[in-house]
Amino acid sequence: MMTGGPPTVTFLPDGSKVQARKGETLLDAALAAGIYIDSRCDGQGKCGRCRLLVRSGTVTLDRTAALEHLSAEEMDSGAVLACLAEPTSDVTVKVPPSSRLDEKGILVSEEKIEEQGGTCIPEEYHGLPIAEKIHLEMPPPSLTDNLSDMRRLLRELKLKMGTCEDCGDKFQCLFETAENGTVRPSIPISLLREASNLFRDSGWDVTVTTTCVGGRPEITAMERGDRAGRNFGVAVDVGTTTIAVDLVNIETKKICASRGAYNAQIAFGEDVITRIIHSTKNNGLRELHRTVVGTVNGLVVHLAGVCGVMPEEIASGALAGNSTMTQLMLEMTPVSIRREPWITTVGSIPVFRAGELGLKIAPHAPLYFSPLVAGYMGGDITAGIVAAGVHKSDALSLFIDMGTNGEIVLGNREWLVSCSCSCGPAFEGVGVDCGTRAIGGAIQEVAVDPRNDRVVVSTVGGQRPRGICGSGLISAIASLLEAGVLNRSGDFDRHHPSKRVREGREGLEFVLVRAGEADGGGEIYIREADIKNIIRSKAAIFAGCRVLLKKMGCDFNDVRRCYIAGGFGSSLDIEKSVSIGLLPDIPRDRFRFAGNTSLAGARMLLLSGKARAEVERVAEKMTYIELSVDGDFMDEFTAAMFLPHTDLEKFPSAMKG
Repeated sequence: MMTGGPPTVTFLPDGSKVQARKGETLLDAALAAGIYIDSRCDGQGKCGRCRLLVRSGTVTLDRTAALEHLSAEEMDSGAVLACLAEPTSDVTVKVPPSSRLDEKGILVSEEKIEEQGGTCIPEEYHGLPIAEKIHLEMPPPSLTDNLSDMRRLLRELKLKMGTCEDCGDKFQCLFETAENGTVRPSIPISLLREASNLFRDSGWDVTVTTTCVGGRPEITAMERGDRAGRNFGVAVDVGTTTIAVDLVNIETKKICASRGAYNAQIAFGEDVITRIIHSTKNNGLRELHRTVVGTVNGLVVHLAGVCGVMPEEIASGALAGNSTMTQLMLEMTPVSIRREPWITTVGSIPVFRAGELGLKIAPHAPLYFSPLVAGYMGGDITAGIVAAGVHKSDALSLFIDMGTNGEIVLGNREWLVSCSCSCGPAFEGVGVDCGTRAIGGAIQEVAVDPRNDRVVVSTVGGQRPRGICGSGLISAIASLLEAGVLNRSGDFDRHHPSKRVREGREGLEFVLVRAGEADGGGEIYIREADIKNIIRSKAAIFAGCRVLLKKMGCDFNDVRRCYIAGGFGSSLDIEKSVSIGLLPDIPRDRFRFAGNTSLAGARMLLLSGKARAEVERVAEKMTYIELSVDGDFMDEFTAAMFLPHTDLEKFPSAMKG
């Protein structure tokens, strides 16, 4: 019962409490309490993901809007949608696990501890990491050697360092040289204040962390004793749907451990447009920045703990993300990306310090961001091109990154053209009733036998089925098409004898795994709406490829390498992807699964000056074509809205089948 003043909302099972201001919903209150609720439509009442259970107190609820996702019986039992419910008294609500986006709820995969083997980047890229640690045993000052503390440090540092691969000289690339020939490094005032005591307390035995990235030669840390072997960095793929982090030992060039999680920004919308709109709301930009940084910090802190690494030992970071995610990481408004002519605030991004962005690593650690090309061609792709080696190849290559957006690059060492098309998050298992990421138990292959109404599924890790991921959706659609359960328009055959086809809440659906056979006991099914989403996504990818090829006077047959990047590419079935028209019908040996090239590229940027120079050149020479104003794209897109295509001559293998 409310005793006066704003109502208090208590969230179970946490016990967190917050006062809700007038006009605020339960979703607003949850965010104020630091509880992230799954609200992929950014509180518009459209996704139905933000279900809560009212245990005590009263709320107002737009029942008409809620009926789209909740039954009358559920609402009578206390179920509400957080975005449509306003507290009218002190209220206690329970947050079900399915509605929650927290450390456990957003986990994509457990940390992967890497086995000791080769380095994580090609040998040709060894050299000039973002940050280096150098151990110095300095002679103490005397009447005959009376240099200042910092000149003494710089003298010993110069003697210890080898020849720089970039400038061919010692020391000059690390520190600025004044007109009178004295060396003046850039160093934070906080370190200078500590230097005198540090040198003397350590007996003049120190380790110095240096960086020369971004034209700002600097000493970023000083420590007692020999700490040169304790130099770590983080490579981060900042994705719209997921974030992945590698903790890397800079000295050995090996990955210590890896971990991924859903980007908790999903609480504000599942796509970049919804998040850009949210950034315009009061405090919206700050919320989005804090949320994505919080997700990265959660991953970094966990990995550091698993590997016995102190946060201050993480001395550098390299990040690659699409243009919107990059600017949200930097707390720069991305509004111009949504408005014609769809440009970014930055392209080549200055080097920032971890403390400036709130990352929980060494506060002065330099952060290098992979450069952006356009509003919808970001640093994840420039890093990916370097990782795949497209920019160095004589052969014509097609690079396709399939995620929430589909980014496509065509070219070779001489030229690169690119485009982006909206795919939606279905490829990543988001927005699908039974969808999931490619985690243990995710269905990745489906075989349908129409003779006995039997379905055989294969899951990641061989575990009991718990959902269907992007590759599984593609496999299911191809199998249903081949079995005659699905027609070329993506509609189920209502007259098919299969008992697995049934009427669902939103149209026809096909049961892949019956009740009791899945992890948790529920059913796993695929809806006609899910199939239509995949068809739209695959049509956008195929049409984008066709537009680039046509503009350059090429055809699919001219492509010698087709790189498939993205979260689900490694488990993609080429034959089934071709059969539904997602991939071109070219010789299969031309396809290359490239995996998470954004993360692989970030590792290279973390460890290699050569890679950083290459990625800047890639961004400068890449031409971006805006499909939204291209007359050919809509024609190609419409033609591709069938399985596999309206023009079957483009898919000779399908005609043979």
